[in-house]
Amino acid sequence: MIDKLEFLIALARERNFSRAAESCGVTQPTLSVGIKQLEDTLGVLLVNRSSRFYGLTAEGERVLEWGRRIVSDARAMRQDVQTAKTSLTGQLTLAAVPTALSIAAELTIPFRERYQL
Repeated sequence: MIDKLEFLIALARERNFSRAAESCGVTQPTLSVGIKQLEDTLGVLLVNRSSRFYGLTAEGERVLEWGRRIVSDARAMRQDVQTAKTSLTGQLTLAAVPTALSIAAELTIPFRERYQL
């Protein structure tokens, strides 16, 4: 359903089926079918259209608001999972005898740069 909400968001932004499809990386028929499936799932007409886009219905505007939140949250979730998968997290404790403190401090610089601490 998220991909269909992305179609609706693109259509509202572009105000044209072909441009919206292009911005989503799909064909115009794929975008049209996706929006029609979203309408069928929700049981309401979302888009005023004939052969052209004439705007969103009142229900379409409501779904657009929800869709923006849902898509934004889904993107944030994907980003968070990707970051957790590829990034180191946690706390590093480095212990050294007093005579080695200057060496230990120098060793942490490349580590900090590499892991952006």
